[in-house]
Amino acid sequence: MSFRETYARLSDSERRLVCKERQLSHWKENSRYCPSCGTPTEQGEIPILRRCPACAHEIYPVITSAVLVLVRRGKEILLVQTHAHAAAGRMGPVAGFLEIGETLEECAMREVYEETGIRIQNLQYYANQPWPFPSNLMVGFTADYLSGELRIDTGELLHAAFYPPEALSALSLPLPGSLAYQMLLLYIPV
Repeated sequence: MSFRETYARLSDSERRLVCKERQLSHWKENSRYCPSCGTPTEQGEIPILRRCPACAHEIYPVITSAVLVLVRRGKEILLVQTHAHAAAGRMGPVAGFLEIGETLEECAMREVYEETGIRIQNLQYYANQPWPFPSNLMVGFTADYLSGELRIDTGELLHAAFYPPEALSALSLPLPGSLAYQMLLLYIPV
């Protein structure tokens, strides 16, 4: 069973612990040497600090922010399939990484437009989740369709379409436990 599948089977409290440990392990592995002078770093006074003994440079974990945007058009929702999820056939909300100098809201609007050609409105924060693949914070938003015709960025996506709620049960969706899955639960008929 892959780590992603294991992650999906954990309780919320177990998921938080595993997520924190996985992110901390990834950070320690990737901060063994000082980025300023190349000297091996040492553990600092707190678990999230590594320090260079030669130049005193301090290294803290970097969390990469990413957005998920679930776009509604009437009763339909926009789902996309990325190249990364091609093997599993998974469909999910539009996702993308925050760029330097950008707010989360600007990122959400940019990612939806760049990947699908769709303009959105009424962007609303939904929730966030630490995501240990390897060190991300996923920030979920919902939004309403404003304008545009679907035109996918084939470098990012394999497929994108608006789906009515009754069609969701036939699709391969994100793993349970993920923020993307939690967002889709709002639209899956019981």
